[in-house]
Amino acid sequence: MSEISAETSPLDPARPWITDPEDVPGRMSWFSTLFNVMGESSKLHFTRAWTLLFMLQFLFVFGGGLILSILTLTGVETAGLSVGNRYAAALVFVVTTLMSFVIHTRRLAHARRSSLWAVLILLPLFLAGFVTLGNIQKSAAQYDTMYQKRTEFLADPGAYREAALSERRAAQRARAAQTEGNAGRQARRGRRGGEDWRGRQPYNAENALPSQEAFILRPHIGQFLNLIMVLSAFLVPWSLIIVARAKPRRPRAAMTA
Repeated sequence: MSEISAETSPLDPARPWITDPEDVPGRMSWFSTLFNVMGESSKLHFTRAWTLLFMLQFLFVFGGGLILSILTLTGVETAGLSVGNRYAAALVFVVTTLMSFVIHTRRLAHARRSSLWAVLILLPLFLAGFVTLGNIQKSAAQYDTMYQKRTEFLADPGAYREAALSERRAAQRARAAQTEGNAGRQARRGRRGGEDWRGRQPYNAENALPSQEAFILRPHIGQFLNLIMVLSAFLVPWSLIIVARAKPRRPRAAMTA
């Protein structure tokens, strides 16, 4: 009778639906699950870790934005907080993506599937980083040009203004000599205020230079964050439907006590 009771008693009284000893939460090591890429994770342990990482991303991106919106409505100056939140959210996404790679590797190993599939988790990070790095390099080159103009202006303001006036007059003559179609295109650009490739107004060397961080890095952090979120969204069904529910293709060895 005692043997029958032992066999039918739940593995976890608080969670009677758990039937696999490997899924018992008490057997889960959060540190190993998130950082030990060489181990294995059962379905429930993988799902718990995945949910934690998703909530961290959600709280830093949408929760932080909501808090900043509320503070703005109350009249609090949030410019500095907004910049800090943007950097923090980007850092959280990088760290949680690396952790997600670990838990996917462990889950695939537990299901006796190739762990190389876990590299898919890193693709949004690599692609977003590649695009952002390219735009940062463009901004850095543009900043160097602005720095050169500022240096020339400070060295001789009068000569710089005269040279700039000559350049503007030459540009006006060139626009006037263009065909009607090109002239229409240039007119549309003029209505946009002569913005650069990122929508900024042309730099006036008589104004002080912005900081390198504000001009080169800060504008692209939001772009990096948005891009990695969009690309990662396509992997969510794969993670929850295929990876989380994958069953071993070969029988697993019986667990030892």
